[in-house]
Amino acid sequence: MSQKTIDLSKSKDLLYFKGLGLITGITTANFKVPDKDEYLLPEEHLLYLLEGDYFVKSDPKRLAKIVTLSPNHNRNYYSDDAIIFSGQDRGFSPVMIMSGGDEPMVVLFSPKSGLVALVNGSWENIILNLVRSTIGVIRGKFDINVSDLLAFIWPGLCRDCFHPGENLFDYLVVENKKIDLRNNLFKQLTEVGVKEGNIHSTNLCSSHSRHESGYFFNSESRDKTDDVSNSLLFVKID
Repeated sequence: MSQKTIDLSKSKDLLYFKGLGLITGITTANFKVPDKDEYLLPEEHLLYLLEGDYFVKSDPKRLAKIVTLSPNHNRNYYSDDAIIFSGQDRGFSPVMIMSGGDEPMVVLFSPKSGLVALVNGSWENIILNLVRSTIGVIRGKFDINVSDLLAFIWPGLCRDCFHPGENLFDYLVVENKKIDLRNNLFKQLTEVGVKEGNIHSTNLCSSHSRHESGYFFNSESRDKTDDVSNSLLFVKID
């Protein structure tokens, strides 16, 4: 799993990989809707910043549910844990958005076909093999060689900050009595045929990683509350 260079926007509210045919990133704790736009939604503000045509957003329920967008889809909101879009379906591409808390998230991208998938990497979805199921759907519905897919693993709790409240040691890969969710996702990706060299990680923790004087991300785990703004994972085909 390579540690690829990431960029921070000038306003320090978007952290992103840029290039390789897509822009994929995540909002930081500094991401705010302008005060003057009282009724503007965060996803609408993100759409404006990325100069997209329209947005599609999913709020995962950690039930390993997958949706593939049809060519004539007309919904903006979903509740699935993995969302798949083929850039060949329409003449213009959406900004795809997925809400995340402290769990890592995965972006899959096929440069040749323009297919993009967003996958929630919570421990529930790791146990339920959501990565494998998503790759299975891609194999079944699209003419794509899985070994050509690019994968980006975005921040989640690191092995030191993840303190499982359930007995997960029988279900997930354990390293020195700790569970690294991102390494579990990396293992599942390689097991289904994604090349190790095509998997990139930010190597940041949603709880403790800092930038200058503040934290990079809002964190339910760090603040000991679920009353915090979620990070928004975003993808736009370049």
